Amino acid sequence: MKIAVLSDIHGNGIALNWVIDIILCGHSHCSFIGEVQGKKIFNTGSIGNSLDGDNRASYGILDFANGNVQLINRRISYPTAELIEIAEKNNFPNFSEYKNIIMNASMN
Repeated sequence: MKIAVLSDIHGNGIALNWVIDIILCGHSHCSFIGEVQGKKIFNTGSIGNSLDGDNRASYGILDFANGNVQLINRRISYPTAELIEIAEKNNFPNFSEYKNIIMNASMN
C-alpha cells in the first residue's frame, strides 16, 4: 500500500497521477473521506479550528489490518467557551472573527 502525504490537496491534482493508494492531506480545516480516480483521499480536519460546520476537534485514524486500511475520522468536544474567554481576556487579534470561527466552525 502506497500513501502520499500532502500539506493540502488544492493545486496538487498531479498527485492523482501518482501510483499511490491513499492521499493524506490537510490545510482546508474540513474533514473529508472520499475517493477520486480510484485513490482514497483523507483530510483529518482540524484540532480546534474546524471550518466544516462542526466545531468539535477532528482527528483521523488509519487502521491497518489484514493488508487493508480503514480511514476513520473522530470528533471530540473541547471547552470552546473557555478558549473564547481566554482569547478575549488577552486581546486576541481579530477577536470577533476568531470567536465566530471557533463557535460556528465557519468563516461566514
